[in-house]
Amino acid sequence: SDSVADVGDKPVTHVNQNTFLSTLAAENTLEHCAPNHSTSSVADKLRQDEPEGDILDLTSDGFFRTLEETCATDPGLEDQFAEEKMKAIEEETPKDLDTFLPGWNAWTGPGLEEADEERRKKHIIPAPKVRRMDSGKPHVLIRRRVNKEFKEHLVSPHIFIIFE
Repeated sequence: SDSVADVGDKPVTHVNQNTFLSTLAAENTLEHCAPNHSTSSVADKLRQDEPEGDILDLTSDGFFRTLEETCATDPGLEDQFAEEKMKAIEEETPKDLDTFLPGWNAWTGPGLEEADEERRKKHIIPAPKVRRMDSGKPHVLIRRRVNKEFKEHLVSPHIFIIFE
């Protein structure tokens, strides 16, 4: 293929910059390449050409070729990736905090909605602006999630606690 060039003993893989790889596409490829599944024609063809361990090894060229061929057959993958990235951005963007309590020290009647809106704007605490690491890269999605379950198992900075 044109994406692999032989240099010496090892083939060198060239990554296509226009290839959009979704995390869902990678998971689907891994499912198709699993030893118990034989539904994908691409995976069946590659199983005949290459050993199974080479396809499932994340550092091998066979895995990336399988992933690239799977992604090349999906026409809506770019739209799916853009949609997935927008959802991730919406989830991870900090929201403004509204501390306005309606009804407290307020009069009712026609024409007072504008005054309420002005007072509401004074009670909004703006969220801090956080620059995303993938902001200028449309083909990259970097998630900044913190897993609380993993934090419980981290080593504390003070190993020994001394009580006096």
